[in-house]
Amino acid sequence: MHQGLENLSPEEYKFIHEVPAWITVLIAGADNVIDQQELEWAERITHFRTMKEDYLLREFYREIDENFHQSLQDKIQELKGIADNAEGRNLWISQKLAKVNELWPKIEYNLATKLYVSFKTLASHIANSSGGVLGFGAMSPSEKLWVDLQMIDNPELTHPDAE
Repeated sequence: MHQGLENLSPEEYKFIHEVPAWITVLIAGADNVIDQQELEWAERITHFRTMKEDYLLREFYREIDENFHQSLQDKIQELKGIADNAEGRNLWISQKLAKVNELWPKIEYNLATKLYVSFKTLASHIANSSGGVLGFGAMSPSEKLWVDLQMIDNPELTHPDAE
């Protein structure tokens, strides 16, 4: 088990590892089309983070990287029965992602804060990976609505160990 996540139940542990895939599907599908380029970019970012991420997060991303492609496919399949449009689908994913807030107190504070930043930057990288010209205007208006991951609270403000 990843250091800093020992207080999570097996279900919670599994869920926190699914968060990057849910973020990917949320942002990639925000404009109602789950763009393959955005999925591939998320896979590259996840793999890159196994080597270059802060040492507290490398193992977390190594565990995710092993099955990230399949996890994305599973999430996309799961969404097929949720809603026929991006708005309904994104609201459903948003509610799912909000469950992270219940986990923050159970995750070691430094790891929680680093995960939060990592999740936010992942969303931003995905949103900027497709479209636009030379990286300008790559983020669609619908992606801009979700890229801040407002459903996930900053553990620096809510964690019991925050100063």
